Amino acid sequence: MPDLGSLLRPRSVAVIGASEDIRTYAGAPIHNLLGHGFDGAVYAVNPNRDRVQGLPCYRSVLDIPGEVETAVVVVPSPAVLTVLRECVAKGVRSATVVSSGFGEAAAGEEGQRRAAELQALIDETGIRILGPNSVGLVNLLDGYVPRAAHNQMDPDRVRPGGVALVTQSGACGNIVYNRAQAHGVGVGVSVATGDQIDVDVWQLCQFLLQDPRITILMTIVETLGDVRRFEQLALQAALASKLLLVLKLGRSEAGRRAVMTHSGSLAGDAAVQAAAMRQLGVVEVDNLDDLWQLAGLVERWGPPPARPGRLGVVAFSGGEGALIADHCARLGLELPPTSPTFAEFVKAHFAYAMASNPLDPSGEIVGHPEKVRLVLRAFMEQNSFSEVLIASPVLRAEQTERQLGEVGAILDPPRPHVCFSYWPAGDLTREQERILSATGQPVFAGSMAALRAISRYREAGQRRRRVTIRPEAPPTEGGLGVGARYFEVRAALESVGIPFAPAALVSDGEEAERAALAVGLPVVLKANVPSSVHKLANGLVALDVRSPHDARQSFARLAAAGAAFGAEGVVVEALGAGQVEVLIGAHRDPDFGAILLFGVGGIMVEHLDDVALAVARYLDPEGAAALPRSTRVGQFLSRRSPAALKRLEEVLLAVAEWFAANPQLGALDLNPLRVELSSGQVTCVDARIG
Repeated sequence: MPDLGSLLRPRSVAVIGASEDIRTYAGAPIHNLLGHGFDGAVYAVNPNRDRVQGLPCYRSVLDIPGEVETAVVVVPSPAVLTVLRECVAKGVRSATVVSSGFGEAAAGEEGQRRAAELQALIDETGIRILGPNSVGLVNLLDGYVPRAAHNQMDPDRVRPGGVALVTQSGACGNIVYNRAQAHGVGVGVSVATGDQIDVDVWQLCQFLLQDPRITILMTIVETLGDVRRFEQLALQAALASKLLLVLKLGRSEAGRRAVMTHSGSLAGDAAVQAAAMRQLGVVEVDNLDDLWQLAGLVERWGPPPARPGRLGVVAFSGGEGALIADHCARLGLELPPTSPTFAEFVKAHFAYAMASNPLDPSGEIVGHPEKVRLVLRAFMEQNSFSEVLIASPVLRAEQTERQLGEVGAILDPPRPHVCFSYWPAGDLTREQERILSATGQPVFAGSMAALRAISRYREAGQRRRRVTIRPEAPPTEGGLGVGARYFEVRAALESVGIPFAPAALVSDGEEAERAALAVGLPVVLKANVPSSVHKLANGLVALDVRSPHDARQSFARLAAAGAAFGAEGVVVEALGAGQVEVLIGAHRDPDFGAILLFGVGGIMVEHLDDVALAVARYLDPEGAAALPRSTRVGQFLSRRSPAALKRLEEVLLAVAEWFAANPQLGALDLNPLRVELSSGQVTCVDARIG
């Protein structure tokens, strides 16, 4: 494990390039250190000043009389290497380099040269470097805040808690940190790695996972970097029962270009990375607010349970209740009906409300605000909900006080997990926000944000806690090459349990006639070309051949057409029966190795967008069962033909093992596999390798 103690919780720090102006990168570190009450030694270094912010100022780090454990470097980039060499001579163990001009695209060749020199210094001396181009860190847990900016919340408004935030982007990290703290989520540590020439996101996460005070890790990354280290971190988090949240930047082509411009990082295949994170039990989120909102639920509600949840909703608007129901359906959040006991309660106390979920207490509560507390208590006590969302509309201060002023008194345990939503409208809803926040429960700006967070909370609870990561299988001796022909590929796949229709390889028209009768008319004829050739697109397939005579004629045509593609004979194949077509495929990712695909098959595969991915090295029977069910076609098969779905799971595992053992192949495409719903039989109709 990397030793980053000197960087994150040192006993002494030198700010090199220190300034009086706290609004600048050079002035903010000392201001933040003193403001947050750092109890270690703080030294200012600037050859042009005698004092900085009330502290004596030294010309060089070498002139400081005491020990210096770490440094914050805020000098111009051409001077950084000189300053760091002085730090090494002084015995400084680590440094945060705020200066930019190293690895970014805009730094050009000069920046690349400086980056190479910095890397050489790190390799030679062992000094640990955060940055360059890093705004630094906040460590509220130990009172160490040398952050090189003044745009975070004041010390008296923040709360140290068990949430850690590690990002590459300093600005994105600052947004999450401040929004989290403003909503009462205790981010105890926040670090921005910048260009991460040395210390990177995953090293910091690995170090922070060892801290018993930290239970949730939020990360914002531009690249996953070395995926083997990422895998080990995910396993470490799962074993420690700590939640790892990842917001991956650069998932679109435009996003990848933006990442390159900003830091020079290379973003990998977003779909593959998302599949890997899901299998490893990492929760991937879509935006900055998702991070702290999910962390806030975990802080207040505790670790998310693995069992399915039951959501209850009270909406003070019938229209918003309908909108909430629509979003719940889209997010897969169940809204179970209310109990008969609660129905009797509503009938006895409300003239116009109905006992539904979502529940609209009706306009009666305007004239009888005491009914709000009455119905909320009954809704929570008389139904078996695991979570309850109380969605309030826009309310003036006096309305909020009348209807919700005492709602906190009914939220004592035992009760379901409770959260609130409201619609911010400037000064009009300031008191509404204050009253809801005073309950100590999570409060969201809008019911849609609340539903997204609850959905993520459920996802976090259902993530896998234990994953076995297999090493890459050794190559199979005599394995297929990309030039192998269709019949040879077919035979190899059949040998590992992948089902095909009966077939024969023939070399003349007479054999084609006999084979057609033997496998059973009608048949399909295919030129036996190298499997990488798309046979149908090149006119190398004869479909629905219904007589021996037609088989002879089709053979002659396909043999002639196939000669240009290196065909050796023609394959006569029985038709694969079935009402549903699916695809199982594999390709080789440069980072994660063999990747499996499952989804709707046939000619509509590119148009229906119903494909799921999985990393083959992580796949086990449980994962093979989960992969098809994450697609619409798999969910359909789970209802209509469980036997077929079970057979497809077996095929997935066979493909994973076979493809991993043939690393000379870049791709495998089994499309389509036909599924017979009544019998559960699965038949592979075509196979291509590449």
